[in-house]
Formats: sequence, C-alpha cells, structure tokens
Amino acid sequence: MNKFQGDIDISTYMYWEIGLLLLSLDCVFPFWKRMSLRFHNCEAMMQIIRATERQRQRLDDWDDLSTYLEKLTPLFNMMFGKVTESEGQERCLHFQTWFQDFVENMMLPAWWETWQTLVVRIDDDQIPVIKKIGISEKKVVQLLEFSDQWGKITSAHEDEMEELYTCEELSDWDTEHIRRYQDGTPDISPIDYLSSYLSIIYFRSIWNEIIRLLSPEDMKLLNQWGQIITATQTSIPLEYAELPEEYFQK
Repeated sequence: MNKFQGDIDISTYMYWEIGLLLLSLDCVFPFWKRMSLRFHNCEAMMQIIRATERQRQRLDDWDDLSTYLEKLTPLFNMMFGKVTESEGQERCLHFQTWFQDFVENMMLPAWWETWQTLVVRIDDDQIPVIKKIGISEKKVVQLLEFSDQWGKITSAHEDEMEELYTCEELSDWDTEHIRRYQDGTPDISPIDYLSSYLSIIYFRSIWNEIIRLLSPEDMKLLNQWGQIITATQTSIPLEYAELPEEYFQK
C-alpha cells in the first residue's frame, strides 16, 4: 500500500481534511461519479470514510498543531489500509490519487479562476476585438462556441449548487458536520469547496479545447485580450489574469 509520506505543508493537510469531510456527506455522494470516484461497495466505503472522519475530529482536542499533524498522516494511511482490504490495491491507489488531485486543484494559481470568468466574456461583442488583436476569424468563432458551452455549464452548475445550499432536508450527519465545520469558519460552507472543485473539473475540459485550438502565438494574443478585459471590466487584480509562460512556448 502506498502511503502519504515526506514533507507536507499546512495547506495540504487542510485540504486532506476538507476532502475527507466532503466525501463523508450524504449530499455529496451523488457527485462521486463526477468526481471520478467509483467503488465496488460504496456503502462500505462510506463507513470507512465516516469512521476516519470521526477519528479525525477527536484529534481536534489536541492544542498542539505539530502533534495534531503527526497523528493525521497515520490516520489517513490507516484509512487507505482499510480501503485496500475492502476494494483492493488498484481502487485504493485511485482513491489516494483522488485526494492528491483534490489538493492540487484547490491550490491552483489565481489565473485559473480568473480565466473561468474571462472565457464567459467571449461573446458577440468581443469577436471584433479578438479578431483585431490578431486571432483568425475561424478560431474566434470556435472560441465563441467554447464560451457558449462554458456559460451553459456554469449556469447549470450554479443552479445545482444553489439547490444544495438551500436544501432543508439534509441528513442528520450532514447537518451536524456542516454546522461543526462552520462553527470554525462561519463564512465558508463545505459545499463551497465542492462547488469550486466541480467547477475546476468542468472548466478543465473547456480549457483543454482552447489550448488545442490556439497556437502559442494565439495564446499570447488571448492573454493580451484577457489583460484588457480584466483591467477595464473587472475589479480582479491584473496579475491574476496573466497566463503562465508555458502557454507561449512552442
């Protein structure tokens, strides 16, 4: 069984905790497939996850952060051992990879979120602007199609999340553990993290289509457009719209 090992920063630990809490919630269970989580026995997996979450909550009694973190890693490794027994080595590795992927997605650089906003703004009014900076008409039309797709996905996602936020029929487990989380962070719900994670997954497919469509030179031009829109139509700091240099390299 592979284990979490090595130096781990505080943010990673925090997202392990959030990922574990999310997977323990009944209201999140319907999203498991979309989160690429598939198991032979989902009921057994939920029992393992909830048992681990209960044990993790007992660690909250430790006032010493270093002691808490020292105990958290073995707790997760114990969970993976139980998953291996229940689901087999391959599914356990997939489960562990999901946690790593969740952490990486939650820690993506700021431009990633900014461009989710910018892609929605590629509309009919922006076609002449994008053509003027040098991207071909054919590619601009395709960008508009991607923007339309992303807009529809975003709208459906927001509606779906709103249903979760306003749901009045949460299970006892969900009610208790969402409230427990918000006792420490009243301005943030665990559902916020689910929303962000799913949005990233959805956007990644659109973004991959965009980078396949555009050449490195086109990406430079799109980056220029994004800088202009960010500066003139949003309150987002300009540096948050700057795409990584890797997109401009051949």
